[in-house]
Amino acid sequence: MKGYVLAAGAVMVMGVAGCGGATQDAAGKGGKAATSQAPAAVSVSAAAPQTFGSGCAAVQGSAGAGLAGMAAQPVVTALADSPELTSFASAVRKAGMVDTLDTAPEITVFAPSNAAWAAVKKSDLDDGMILTGILMNLIVEGRQGPAELGSGDLETLRGSSLKVAGSDGAYTVGGARILCGNISTGNATVHVIDKVLLPPEE
Repeated sequence: MKGYVLAAGAVMVMGVAGCGGATQDAAGKGGKAATSQAPAAVSVSAAAPQTFGSGCAAVQGSAGAGLAGMAAQPVVTALADSPELTSFASAVRKAGMVDTLDTAPEITVFAPSNAAWAAVKKSDLDDGMILTGILMNLIVEGRQGPAELGSGDLETLRGSSLKVAGSDGAYTVGGARILCGNISTGNATVHVIDKVLLPPEE
């Protein structure tokens, strides 16, 4: 098991400090006030990670601010608004892990699509311990973007290993295909996948 475990009621909340621009007054020669030029506006979208994948249109839906609007929200809150991830959000609520994930610092979530959850046995979804284990197997510490998805293994919070591979916007994790990747939320990077990554049987 990893050295740190996400547990409800024992999660550190990370605050995001805002940056404010300081204004400086300059006086011109001869007592004339110098004309000050307003600083150029910083483009948020330019600095935001670029998403990839053919399934991104389905993830963002047709309402709201789309994928860009998720950047300021904690992960479960953000994904709950996606029409393609309602089953994932429901599973997190059922397991009692909403606050745990929404307050977790810097994680990566491999969120199965609605169609992927349909393949999971109902008995597993109804068993709290099994469902929690499944969800923990979909979460990795730190933000894992395309640079980390090219090859290798990622350790989940459940302690199992997920093999990643791919390039140029086409990646797999644990044998699942990433439908829409590199979605940025307030505290997590999210990759939507086409199957639920069940933990190995013990």
